[in-house]
Amino acid sequence: MWATFLMTMAANTGPERVVVVPRNGYVNRLQALASAAILAHQWGSRLDVLWERQEVAPAGLSDLVDISGLAAWTIDPGQVTEILGANHDDMPRYLSLDPPRGTAFLAGHDRGEQVFMEALQEMVSREPSIRTVVIVAGGKFHLPGQIDFDARRRDYYRNMPWKPSITSPVDRFSATVPAYVGLHIRETDRSRDAPTARTIERALRQVCEESELGDVFIAADTSSARDSWVERISTFGLTPHVSEEVILDRTDPRAAQVAITDWLTLGNAQGLVYSSASSFGQEAAVMCGNPRFTRALRSTWLHRLSRDAIRVSGRGFQRLRAR
Repeated sequence: MWATFLMTMAANTGPERVVVVPRNGYVNRLQALASAAILAHQWGSRLDVLWERQEVAPAGLSDLVDISGLAAWTIDPGQVTEILGANHDDMPRYLSLDPPRGTAFLAGHDRGEQVFMEALQEMVSREPSIRTVVIVAGGKFHLPGQIDFDARRRDYYRNMPWKPSITSPVDRFSATVPAYVGLHIRETDRSRDAPTARTIERALRQVCEESELGDVFIAADTSSARDSWVERISTFGLTPHVSEEVILDRTDPRAAQVAITDWLTLGNAQGLVYSSASSFGQEAAVMCGNPRFTRALRSTWLHRLSRDAIRVSGRGFQRLRAR
């Protein structure tokens, strides 16, 4: 049962409840949800989830998973406001304590949540009045001394009660192509840090050669990137594959199911090539769990500098044209 996947971990005495408010893109949210589930189990706490829709993630949690099989309670914004005494967006940044309410609040914002975890652990240990910890996060975090964090997240992701509309195409692809290498191409919001096409090609060739696999599943965030790599891979003797359905518009809630389908398919690969700056690729690599055939790539500082210069000059040219 998914609800008992962490039972091998020894639960410590902690607050009665952990409330997580996942933010940002879907995989960032899943990182936060998995982290909170692991944390709650370590503390022996109940886990509540407030999943709010955002422009970058318009799908609800129930669009992705079977809520009845979720090892957590889903709550509404009003309940979180009642816990905190204010809307979570109006709470002070970072880590704060409210003894009269019995709450601790953490929102890492620009610093992330991990840098505050040791302080949070100390706060919970010395303040028995803390009954509820509310964490607003768009990424992963864990208590100091956490071991096997990647393995525990991998178990969490693999045991999620995903919707059949997500798992069915993943299962069909695995049945058709049982062994393959995954390729994740990120060209939109992480393009500055993305590796060059030549770097990707070199790493992909190496992984395919070492793993002796010739099938490649491509997940890309633009149709042009997907089509370009399908053609490129075909030219050097590998067999490209893409999802049955493609919806790349992030504002479309259906795109979430397609994105998670791609992500799970990447995670089932025997090897993986991806941009290290992308949480999508990072967590797919966690699920893949095969470092021998995994390549995390990033652009060089020179390429990042060049891309910055191109953007700046492009904006300058646009301003000149507007005059």
